[in-house]
Amino acid sequence: MQFSIPKWENVSSYNSTTGHQVFHIHLNGFLHSKTRFSNLHDLHTKLKTYYPEILDEMGIKFPPRHLMVLNSSELELRRDKLETYLQTLSQCVDITTGPEFTAFLIKQQVYTFPFSKDKQKQPFPLTLPDFSTMMLDVEPSASSVSVLLNASEVLLLPKQFLFAFKLVLVELQDKVLIYHKLLLACECPALVLVGAKQEMPSSKFAILLRKMLSSNEIEEQLLRNPVVAKLVADEIRQDLKFSFCLPKDTKNNPKTKLIEKSNEDLLNSLSKMRYCSYIRFQLCVANFPEEKTYVVPRFGKYEVCLEYNQSEGSRVCAKLKVCRIKCWSVGELTEPNIYKQFNYKYELCFEYYLAHDKACVVKILTNEAVMMSLCIQQMIDEMSLINAQKGIETIMLPDDYEIQIDQIKSDETSSLTTLSSLENEPSVLDSNCIECRNMTSTSSASVDRTAHTAESPSPLHSNVQYTANEGAWLEKHRSKYPMLSRLKESYFSKQNITFTDANTDFDL
Repeated sequence: MQFSIPKWENVSSYNSTTGHQVFHIHLNGFLHSKTRFSNLHDLHTKLKTYYPEILDEMGIKFPPRHLMVLNSSELELRRDKLETYLQTLSQCVDITTGPEFTAFLIKQQVYTFPFSKDKQKQPFPLTLPDFSTMMLDVEPSASSVSVLLNASEVLLLPKQFLFAFKLVLVELQDKVLIYHKLLLACECPALVLVGAKQEMPSSKFAILLRKMLSSNEIEEQLLRNPVVAKLVADEIRQDLKFSFCLPKDTKNNPKTKLIEKSNEDLLNSLSKMRYCSYIRFQLCVANFPEEKTYVVPRFGKYEVCLEYNQSEGSRVCAKLKVCRIKCWSVGELTEPNIYKQFNYKYELCFEYYLAHDKACVVKILTNEAVMMSLCIQQMIDEMSLINAQKGIETIMLPDDYEIQIDQIKSDETSSLTTLSSLENEPSVLDSNCIECRNMTSTSSASVDRTAHTAESPSPLHSNVQYTANEGAWLEKHRSKYPMLSRLKESYFSKQNITFTDANTDFDL
């Protein structure tokens, strides 16, 4: 959960001449609700009743109340303290997945986006994996769990398979599919749509049903069900259209040929495709493998895949294993943004283990940092649950680790013009390539990149060397969250499972 309170506002009140203030609570990048200080105070009182030991252990304190009317500077200080309070609460899985906290957030969201009585039974449009719309007979106040259960009944999808599916807020923009966030159990999909349209009225939003599962072993079992098989096949077709997954051999198995296959034949052709079930993000900038590198990120199958171009022009994909991500954080960019043509606003940082005593900090500048963070959390939740079922409490890291670098053949991504040429020669842009369309303004603002001075490594399974990097970002978060310093050799141990600015969310 990514909580923030960017602002507060005065609201008129029928029983007061001065009115009262409401604080804008943003959850995972979008406005979730507007609530009063007294409502948050009541929540804290209830949490002290049910979780006194946890609150004391984590040192969670609620901002004090004042008898006098607060001025603007005092209200701003209260806003900052309330934001810190919610962000600290989000570190505790027991609280954020508890019924008290979930019920509070749903109640505040309903109060923020009221609906008239004549719309209480208005059908809710749910977008299926094939991008058709299914109307559900649910109230606007129905939570994401209720919507999923209702959808499973209409689709005849067994409820025991619902754990593999999530509701996602997506935006279709210029034939590019943008994934904004996964919906949590404390959100009402109908009201999430209302809030998103109010913030960005010119954008086209939808709530999409998507399979969010990384385990190949479990997926093979699920595909035996015909309903699941159809949903997954429809999802793969759309992923091919939006270049989320790509054919490995475009000559013998082009996109059009794969899309036209039957469901059974398409599912049997998974080995002929790259990045199936991965979520593809827009072009962004990372410090991997060097500073100011343009990358195309894909998240899925317990991996963070970063596609980039080497100095000689070959395209490669670095695969970072999720089990080696120690902690991560999403924050707004405070430094001047040299990539003005992209208008990057956020930065995703994560500490990545290369060995027990060796780590690096990977930074990605992107406007989709929140969704990336949620994808990491989703994969970690799934991995930890599977390990718990198998009785695995600890994952031991080997002394050395090699980051896998896969060479991408030219015929696999023939429609993807190399990023280096995009930076220098706008005339080679491919109108059918998503990267090209997003890079049309890059030529007017070229970015200096550090040239490779060492010999080019072997493209397959290369070893990317890093030095231990504790950095200002890591020191800041270790001082704020002391539990992080104990996450050394045992990552998924029951005693140490704490993540920076992210939280486990069990919908069902």
